Amino acid sequence: MNSIARTALATALLAISLAAQFPQDLIAINFAGDAFTVDSRTGVGQALGPTGRPGHNCMARLGRQIYTVEQVGTGATAQRFLNTIDDETGQAFRSVPITRDLRGLAAGGTELMAIADNGTNDELVRVSVLNGPITVIGSTGFASVQGLTLHNGTFYGWDLNAGLIRINFQTGAATDVNPNVGTNGAAIQFLTTMSDGRVLGGNSAVYEIDVTTGIPTLHGSGAYNDLRGAEERFGVAYTFGQGCGNVSLSLTGTPRPGFTITTASTGNRRATAGFMLLGFSDRNYVGLPLPVRLDGLLGTIDCFLYTSNDFTVGTTANAFGVMSVPVPIPPFTNGLIFHVQHVSLSNSPGGLAFSDAGTVRVSL
Repeated sequence: MNSIARTALATALLAISLAAQFPQDLIAINFAGDAFTVDSRTGVGQALGPTGRPGHNCMARLGRQIYTVEQVGTGATAQRFLNTIDDETGQAFRSVPITRDLRGLAAGGTELMAIADNGTNDELVRVSVLNGPITVIGSTGFASVQGLTLHNGTFYGWDLNAGLIRINFQTGAATDVNPNVGTNGAAIQFLTTMSDGRVLGGNSAVYEIDVTTGIPTLHGSGAYNDLRGAEERFGVAYTFGQGCGNVSLSLTGTPRPGFTITTASTGNRRATAGFMLLGFSDRNYVGLPLPVRLDGLLGTIDCFLYTSNDFTVGTTANAFGVMSVPVPIPPFTNGLIFHVQHVSLSNSPGGLAFSDAGTVRVSL
C-alpha cells in the first residue's frame, strides 16, 4: 500500500472499528462446485456455500473481479466457460464461453494468463475476459502443469511431477526451479500469491512454497477437499491469535473506504487506561518475526504481540471494562490491509493485558 493511503489512514485515527463473519483470508473453490473460506496461516477452512456451477478447475483475481473456469460435461463434448465469483458469497456467474481446457489462471495486465492442457506439452495462453478468445503464447515443455501465479513479475506454475516451475511469459517455455526437489510429496492443484509475498498452493491442504528452492511447507487442512483455485479475499475482517489477562477483541463495521470499523475489547479493568496498536504487518516488526512472545520481556504470562506498531491510539475502558476505538477508513484506500491489537493496564502478571489481534482487509 502506498504512503498516501497510509497517511490518509493515520490522519483519520482521531476517531478509529469488525466482528469477523469469516476468519479466513482466502476464498477457494473445488471441482464439485463448492466455495470455501480458508485461513492462509493454518490451512483450516470452512464452507462458504455452493457456487451454483460445478466443474471449476482454476481461479484468478484480475482487479476487483475473481474469475474461474467452469467445465460442463466430460471428454470431447465438454463445454467450458469463464465465470465470475462473488467475493462474499462464492456464487458463480457464467461470463463467456472458452475453447480450451484451462488448468491454471493468473492476472496478466488487462487479460488473464492461463495454462492450457495440451497432452504431453501444456501451453501458456492469454485469455480475453471480454469475449473469451484464447491466444497461444508457447509450449511450456511440461506435461502436467496445474496452477499458475504471478510473483514479483515472474510467472510460476506447478507440475505434478516436477513441482515448481518458472515460466517465460514471452515464450511460454518453463524451467524446473529445483530439479532435486520435485513435488516433495505435496498434492497441489492451485497456486496463488498473497499481498505479503507468500506463494501458496494446495488441493486438500495448504502449503507455502519457497520460490527459490521450490520446497513446499505444509500449513494445514480442514473442512474442504479438492480445491482447484484460491485467491485473497477483500472486504472482510477477522480476529486471530489469543489474548491474555482475559481480554478479547472483536471487530464490527464495513471494511470499505468511507465506512468505519470499530475495534472493541472486553475483559479490561473498569475505567483503566489502554491503547490500540495499529500496524501494516503481521509478519515482522523491528526485525523480529511476529508473533512475539512478550513474557520474558514484560513478565506477563502467555502474552503475544501480533502486529507492528505503526500507530498508537490511547483510550480508556468504560465502567464495564469495554475498550472501544473506532477506525474510519479513508477514501482511496482500496486493498489496504492493516492489523490492530488492544493493550490495557491490568492486575495480571506484568501489569499489562494484551488482546488477540484483528485484521481488516479493505475492499478493492
